[in-house]
Order: sequence, then structure tokens, then C-alpha cells
Amino acid sequence: MHPALTCVPGSWSATLGDIDCVGGEITWTRSQIAAYREIFLYYSAEISSGYTGVITNAARIVGSGQPFTRSVETRVYEYSPFTYLPFFFRDYPPVPVLNPIPEPDDNNSYTVSWSPVSVPVDRYVLQESTDAGFDDVTGEWQTTGTSQFIQQDSAASGTFYYRVRADDYDQWGQGPWSNVESATIWGYSDNFSDYHSGWPREWSDTRGALYQVHPYEHPQCPGSNCEYDDGDGYVIARRSGSNPQARFGPDVPVPSENYEIELKSRWWDANYFATYQIFFGSDSSFDNHYAVEVRINTGGDRRDCEYRLVRRTSTQTSIASIESTKELQGWTSVDMHCGLRSEHSGANWNRWKIRREGSEIKIWLNDNRLGGTWQDSKFGANRYFGVGCTLFEGFTPSKPEFDNWSVVLR
Repeated sequence: MHPALTCVPGSWSATLGDIDCVGGEITWTRSQIAAYREIFLYYSAEISSGYTGVITNAARIVGSGQPFTRSVETRVYEYSPFTYLPFFFRDYPPVPVLNPIPEPDDNNSYTVSWSPVSVPVDRYVLQESTDAGFDDVTGEWQTTGTSQFIQQDSAASGTFYYRVRADDYDQWGQGPWSNVESATIWGYSDNFSDYHSGWPREWSDTRGALYQVHPYEHPQCPGSNCEYDDGDGYVIARRSGSNPQARFGPDVPVPSENYEIELKSRWWDANYFATYQIFFGSDSSFDNHYAVEVRINTGGDRRDCEYRLVRRTSTQTSIASIESTKELQGWTSVDMHCGLRSEHSGANWNRWKIRREGSEIKIWLNDNRLGGTWQDSKFGANRYFGVGCTLFEGFTPSKPEFDNWSVVLR
């Protein structure tokens, strides 16, 4: 405060924070201020009797950013009962708008971009975190441009959050943070060359799953005789003894409603109306799921296969569990490989691709699109995938094989 000015006791107040006047200097403190929050400081001061000339109203702001100093002058005239000091504003640079981040490519890279602010600034600061609250900042970039290329490690997985601000230390200082956008990196693959990869390894009366078979099963697995015969593993699903079905998966949830599954399948052994299933959009128990089902038909020298797309729902009552099936696509004959490997070791694989995008389901078999686009959103929040097989009225066998799983986000 100017030496010619003296604070009027009790005249100072603030709409936020703490204000005081000591030794002719007004101080105001506040630990944190939200962006664009208006705060008003009020005070009165007496001008020394007979003083004329220039009085400077000066302010200095200090905090976590760069210090900020502003001053304005006013002239005091003789016989003027009141003099009003000009006021000034301390404002931040405008807030950039962070754009939605595109899906990472196959190399786990993507570009984060934002809109330029409407005034010149010295730089933009982009921050990355693995939590939406940015309690742990895992990366920071400074640039004069409006985008930043991000290359994550090949083993990276999870959701990465981003925010950006504009800094201009010559005039406005450090700006407020923008909106938060995120990018998710996730992928799953398994060629079953490692039997510790996570799929069940059981062979019992309740269900069967085994990493290998060339050319024979190991009914005593799990145990000491579960090594690979040919160094190339895959899963066999077989029906159970007490209930004609088997359902299981690697217990891996997909972190999005939009994903694509690719895999290979074929029959090890099967008989009349034996069916295998490819589950997706499922809960962890596989009680509620979507499934592509493949059924083998035999009759004389003729063998062919059909497929259908279903949504299966299980409802628990006080008496029993009631299962209902909705056909999104009924049984349809389709050109696929239906040979049995138990009869011919070179039986061909079928290559499946199942795409889930929002409420849409699309299916390819051996690079050919099946049907059209099916719409169903009931199990959009379900995240698990797996395989199964069933019988028809107790006929045996029902033993499909699965290999080369890949699940990617869309």
C-alpha cells in the first residue's frame, strides 16, 4: 500500500479466503481456487491529509505456478473527498478441449489431440495417468503444438487417462486443466502352446478341458501324463457324464462392449447332433451368454454342419433354475469343414471371427460373412468368452477342438 494510505480498521473483507491488513499491506490467502472462480476483495484506506499526486495500486500473486505482478496508477487531486483505485483482473489462459482419443493401433500407439486456445500461449502441457483423478501422473509432455503421439510399451495393458492445459508465463501464467479423455490398451491371445496359460485343465465326470491331443486323449489328466505329444497344444471340450454339456473359458473379462474374437475349431470326434459352442458376451458362469453353436449331422455317407446364433438366459427361482433360449439366427446349413480328426488326422480347421460393436453382432466363417448384422443389446455389459459342447439325447461322442484364440478391442 502506498505510504500515503492507511487501512481503515474493519473495512477489509473477501468473498473467499482470508484477508488481513498489517503494516499498510493487505494480504489474502487461499489454498486452492477452482478455475474461473470469481473472488472479490474489499477494503478502504485513508489518504494522508493534503496529499496530491500518483498512487499505485499493486498486487502480487504467488503460489505453485509462476509469480504474477500487476499494478495500476491513479492520481489524487486536491480537495477530492474520494479517490477510487482502478481494479485489475488475474485470469487464466482459456481451457483447451481434449478430443476423444482414437483406438490404439496394433503397435499400442495413438495420438492425443486438443483444440488450440484463442490466445497466444507459450506451451501446452499434457499429462497421463492410470487413474482418472490423476493422483499418480505416469507421463508429462510439453509442446507448442496441439497433439502428441503416444507409444506405449508392447506389454502395456489397461486404461490411460489424459488432460491438457495451456501455460503463458509472460501474461497469464498456468492455465486450468481440460476435460479428461482415455485410451484403453488390451488384447488377448492363446495358441495353447503353454498349458499354464489359464484355461481349465480338467478331465473328470463334470467337464473336460485339455491342452493337447495328438492323436489321443489323456483321460488321467491332470497328472504326470499331460505333456504334449506334438508340441502343439489346444483345447478339447467334451461333454460331462452327469449333464450333457461342458462350459468353460480362461476367466478373462473383455474391458469393452466393442471387441472381435478370432479362433479355429474342428471336431475331434462327434456323432448325430453333437454341438459345440463359442461363447461371448457372457457372465463368468456362462449361465447368460451369446453363443455361436455348430451342430454336426450324420447319415450314411453324408456329413454336414449347421450353425445358429443364440442368446441364452438363466433365471433362478425359489424352486429351480430356468433356462431360456432366443434364436437370433436359427439353424442354417453352411459350407464348413466337418471332418472328424479321430478318423482323419488331417481334418481341416474352421476359422471363426465374431465381432461385437454396441448392439451389433457380425460373424465370419473361413473369411466369408455369414448372414447379416444381428442386433441385440441385452448382454452388452457381459464381458467373458469361452467354449462348450453338448449332446443330443445322450448320444456320444461330442468332442470339439479349439485353437489360436485372439480377442482385440474394436
